Amino acid sequence: MTPINDPTALADQEQAAHRELYTTLATMAANGAAATGRAEVTACEAPAWLALRVAQLRADMTAGNGRACTHLMAGPRPIVHALWHPTIVACPDCAPILCPDPFEDSVCDHCRKPVALIHPRIAAHGLMLLLFGLCEPCRRADEGPAAGHHKASHGRAHQSRRHRRRPR
Repeated sequence: MTPINDPTALADQEQAAHRELYTTLATMAANGAAATGRAEVTACEAPAWLALRVAQLRADMTAGNGRACTHLMAGPRPIVHALWHPTIVACPDCAPILCPDPFEDSVCDHCRKPVALIHPRIAAHGLMLLLFGLCEPCRRADEGPAAGHHKASHGRAHQSRRHRRRPR
């Protein structure tokens, strides 16, 4: 990898990465809707609890306790992180490696309680797409009047866990 030393070139690459991030977010939401009948996209600043998870991921990666796909070394580009894999990040092309195991696919990523129904979410945080699932109480708390974010829902009502998969 050749480092980008020109500030103008770096800024251009970062702008392109942000465009790719939002294109990827829309694609992942559409794929989630096609696969599950419903995917919900949260385009917002990450809530405090999510920002803490990102801070922990950064600390783990800095300490050498994480894994990243090699495509992320090529320069600024979107990073995909699934909260159920706390120390793994991937580029959008490699995001399928982040599929949850059956246990994690039934655990709320906020309160960590096992539940029968998970509400999948995709949130943008800087150049990172965060994949996570919430139980109903955490979803309601996250979408409270103080949350101040935009949610776009696709498809029909929630399906049982047996028939739905997290967005990819």
